[in-house]
Amino acid sequence: MKFTILCLSILFAIGINTSAFAQARDPIPDSLIVEPTQWVFTVGLLQGGSAIGMDAELRLFEGVGIQLGTGLVGLSTGFNFHFDTDINSSYVSLMYVHQGFGGLFVQSLIGPAYVHRWRNGLSGQFGVGFLSGYSRKWGDVFDDHVPPTVQPMVAFGYRFTK
Repeated sequence: MKFTILCLSILFAIGINTSAFAQARDPIPDSLIVEPTQWVFTVGLLQGGSAIGMDAELRLFEGVGIQLGTGLVGLSTGFNFHFDTDINSSYVSLMYVHQGFGGLFVQSLIGPAYVHRWRNGLSGQFGVGFLSGYSRKWGDVFDDHVPPTVQPMVAFGYRFTK
């Protein structure tokens, strides 16, 4: 009995000793290390401040990205704060949207938006834009030549990662 306990104690001590140093001797293989996604591109309706456009988001660091977008006569930019460390997750954004250039300029909006990214690649943006500039072309639409000061910012698209 004493011999059995002694043998089990020695095996236990050897097992503890080897498991303590196992991680130091066996680093994680390179094939198991996953690099974080640096770029995400979203193409769709009302993306990039345009009727049809695209947004490109660059990961600055964990959970934070910067976004630039363009499309048919418009552009947008924003700072994105993700709910997860991965750039493919949903986020809250502070955005600036400039709709139109030169003689085609319509309005500029600034405001917060929530962007939900589903796992299948679809993306939906829901936000509120506050008017920061507008064109006199609004006289054709509104009698007082002034557009609404608060407007919805909505966009739908499909995202690709690089």
